[in-house]
Amino acid sequence: MKDHFLQKGRTNQKLRTRQALLAAAREILQTNGAFSLDEVAKRALVSRATVYRYFSDAETLQMEASLDIKTKSPEELLQGLDQAPATQRVLCIQQHLFDIARQNESAFRAYLGAVLKLSATQQEQGSKLRGSRRIPMLETALAPFRSSLTQEEYARLVHVLAVLSGIEAYISLKDVSKLSYKEATQTIQWGICTLVQAVLAKAE
Repeated sequence: MKDHFLQKGRTNQKLRTRQALLAAAREILQTNGAFSLDEVAKRALVSRATVYRYFSDAETLQMEASLDIKTKSPEELLQGLDQAPATQRVLCIQQHLFDIARQNESAFRAYLGAVLKLSATQQEQGSKLRGSRRIPMLETALAPFRSSLTQEEYARLVHVLAVLSGIEAYISLKDVSKLSYKEATQTIQWGICTLVQAVLAKAE
């Protein structure tokens, strides 16, 4: 995955193109088709060169697409929580992401390893847009409270929550802190609640 490419100009358009490529890759996987960059390009109606600008090889794209299949949309996860507190909405996203990490731990570790290996060989290191699902999911969860925060507060809160909600936090708590899945979840959720409540209380 060439995330440094996403940082340069027309970020939203590039992110939409990246999502279209992932959608095409998911379609191939779900229909058991022959997986290749050429086939992804064909289904996404772009050139092979375009695919290569976003993903360095078919293996990395296939790994991310296979994990993307398992991720629910934020709208689906937050259904019925329109009036819920910010902490409950954010924890709903975090729990889903942690559950996926636990259920697909080997695949996530392989994917993360591939991403880190690629970033180590690039002159420009990884982008904050690497996790293309996490940020939009958290932004959706916090949308009802957006007007209560300054732009800087909102951005910082989303980025810190992204750190606390992903595979990196899960691996750190399991490998470094030696916590069980239950302990890791409780620890992360305590941190998230403390953070969100403090930020919103300060805003009020």
